[in-house]
Amino acid sequence: EWRRRYEAEHPSPPARSVPFETLTNRDAAGGFSCIILGDTGEGDRSQYGLLPLIRALAPDFLIINGDLAYPAGREDDFIEGFFAPYQNLHVPVWATPGNHEYYSAHSGREFFDLFCTSRHQKLWQDYGLRLVPQPGTYWELASPGCPLVVIGLDSGMSGALDATPTSDGDAGQLAWLEWRLRLAEAAGRRAIVLFHIPALVNQERDTVPHLDRLHALLIRFAGVVSAVI
Repeated sequence: EWRRRYEAEHPSPPARSVPFETLTNRDAAGGFSCIILGDTGEGDRSQYGLLPLIRALAPDFLIINGDLAYPAGREDDFIEGFFAPYQNLHVPVWATPGNHEYYSAHSGREFFDLFCTSRHQKLWQDYGLRLVPQPGTYWELASPGCPLVVIGLDSGMSGALDATPTSDGDAGQLAWLEWRLRLAEAAGRRAIVLFHIPALVNQERDTVPHLDRLHALLIRFAGVVSAVI
């Protein structure tokens, strides 16, 4: 519900798709590099310990697959767990929201404002990061001539994308995902799909997430989906 309210103020284009070139400044068909991380945002030694490797790899952009602002997605948490560690990387960073981003007093508004709008452009500039606003909390990166698409999903606070007796789930996001996978299939492309909350934990099925429809889609498009992260 919060996402629908916020996105009503900043409507996303229906496709929610952005060319890789927007992040890489090069022809995506000729190749690019990105780093995908997850559960990064504690601002601790393990996070800072990765920085020499990240700088040495010199990626065109980063993707953080949720939980980038521990413990509760507040603005101060983003400073400590995101802006301060990645200061002066000078590359774009996109993200999917994790459950910790939803624990904020504004139920995730902070994530939306930071990554999906230009409201905090100066903050990004002050920390030496390049803001390229996402077209929403779920999105696609895809370019003509590039054989790969990257799809980031919003699994919410609890992974409740399926309809249940107490929730309507998120039929809109699942319909969008099917649309994008169908287009990738028609174009002969492969897809990497990212989302934060898994259905399998320690090799066993978790009883909390309601992701049956999501996994059914991934299975149906198994010829398209190269990796699920």
